[in-house]
Amino acid sequence: MKKTRTIIVLTVMILLFVSDVQAKDTAVNPVSQADAILAKINSVTDVKEAVKLLDSADALYKKAVEPAGKDGVPENVYYQLAKCANYKYHHMDIGTVDEKKKAYADVIALIEKSGLDPEKSEVYNYCLGLMWARKGDISDLFESASNGIADKIKKYSEKTIALDGPNKPAALIVLGRLHWKAPNIPFVITWPDKNKAKKLLQEALALEDTNIAKLFLADAMNDTGEKEKAAVLFKEVLAAPVSAELYWQDVKTKKMCETRIKELGIK
Repeated sequence: MKKTRTIIVLTVMILLFVSDVQAKDTAVNPVSQADAILAKINSVTDVKEAVKLLDSADALYKKAVEPAGKDGVPENVYYQLAKCANYKYHHMDIGTVDEKKKAYADVIALIEKSGLDPEKSEVYNYCLGLMWARKGDISDLFESASNGIADKIKKYSEKTIALDGPNKPAALIVLGRLHWKAPNIPFVITWPDKNKAKKLLQEALALEDTNIAKLFLADAMNDTGEKEKAAVLFKEVLAAPVSAELYWQDVKTKKMCETRIKELGIK
């Protein structure tokens, strides 16, 4: 009887120990901590506080990735790393051009050595397309076209669209904007097409009604003979409330829209 009680006590102690270890592992899991921090980003409207959150989340994701190797972290970690860079350096416009380029390049390097399957992973293709697009945004247009950046953005965005996952609307926006923005250079890059841009952005807007899709569609329509319809869209974006779910993206979008309205002389 005593032996049985001893076994029961030992079993309970082992179970309690394992449970305690698991609880501690969960508590200090850097990915879980980072996810919880990043989930707050659009509810914080002070840029300094938002940057602190992004820096904290980014450091925790990198803490998880760097020692883990190719198979050690969930695929979504790479999406979140790209999101941190996109929010801080694009939406919030923090840092110098060189700092932004380095941040995007760092994320690109992590994704490229992640072990994600380029043929199957939407996260791999979408995030690389987005990061190359952000590098292109702050680079000389002709330089980006001639050194292959535009082709990379096109390749990864088209693959994301073909995979038909949750990031398809965003990839349509990236690719549509690229077709609108990239220059045609004989013998170097001849595929950019503003009519193609309009079609892609219309598809993106049909899938997700966002201010950024509407703004970029307005630009494409303005350059393809639909200036009156474009003016209506520009005004809609400017008048639209800022989304609680996309606060920082919408703040950036509305600033861009205000600039475009002034540039185009829309009354």
